[in-house]
Amino acid sequence: MPNLLPSEFYESAPIIDLQAIRLNDVHVIQVLNLQKVNPLLNGNKYFKLKYHLLHAQKHKIGHLISMGGAYSNHLLSLSKAGRLFGFQTTGIVRGDELSEQTRNPVLKYCENLGMRLFFISREQYRLLRIDPNPILKNIGIPEGYFIEEGGGGTLGFKGALELGRLVAALHSDFVFCSCGTGVTLAGIIQSAPSGQNTIGVSSFKASYIKKNIQTYLLNSGNNMHVFSPDLGGFAQKNKSQKKTIAYFKSKFGLSLDKVYTWKTMSFLKDYVAQKNIDRNSRILFVDTQSENKL
Repeated sequence: MPNLLPSEFYESAPIIDLQAIRLNDVHVIQVLNLQKVNPLLNGNKYFKLKYHLLHAQKHKIGHLISMGGAYSNHLLSLSKAGRLFGFQTTGIVRGDELSEQTRNPVLKYCENLGMRLFFISREQYRLLRIDPNPILKNIGIPEGYFIEEGGGGTLGFKGALELGRLVAALHSDFVFCSCGTGVTLAGIIQSAPSGQNTIGVSSFKASYIKKNIQTYLLNSGNNMHVFSPDLGGFAQKNKSQKKTIAYFKSKFGLSLDKVYTWKTMSFLKDYVAQKNIDRNSRILFVDTQSENKL
């Protein structure tokens, strides 16, 4: 059975870490860094996993199962939670061809923390999103608590709403956030005060993210915009990525990840310049990444 979750995990107030940076000598961007939001688990995954872990503990479930791609931050954080709190973890990875390949740093990290990985075809993965039980049974995964892709579902969204309220309290005119499944963005949108424009930057098709977000929202999300900028393939290295990461690190000391946040900051930089945003606008960049050292 898992260990009892320490009170500092679920009772501690989120640590607010804000950094102001000036873009183009005109616009000031507030960066909300979630890497230190909680001393045990952090990033947006802290919010999305929090209530799933409490649910598993309450019902004495020791095995956590979830799904993700080859560079899934969600699986990475779930494996860390498993090691921290004594859960057995299983990750189902999209792409059966990956089973025979050398593990990338994310998947290697997951396995090093004790997560058992299963690799399935993209068609099976699509079916897993619809109804996980037949797929789980077919590939022989022991019974456990299944967490939706990206830490979604009702409990994941409950945590995302907490992050959304934290963001809303900063009273921004524009909020920029990376999105993989859209759960975090949905929480920010649902909690947004009137006048806040919430802009999601996706590494996947914007239409998929928008559809997923709408399954969570109680309102219409009128001030929601999701973009999929053409900045190279998912998790693929390119000159733009390298240049953006190096620039923000050297000029501001800001570390961007190579999959999500570099694209969001690159898009934000261009968006602010091209849309002629007023220099006095309050602009927030939500740095969703976790403090995971690969």
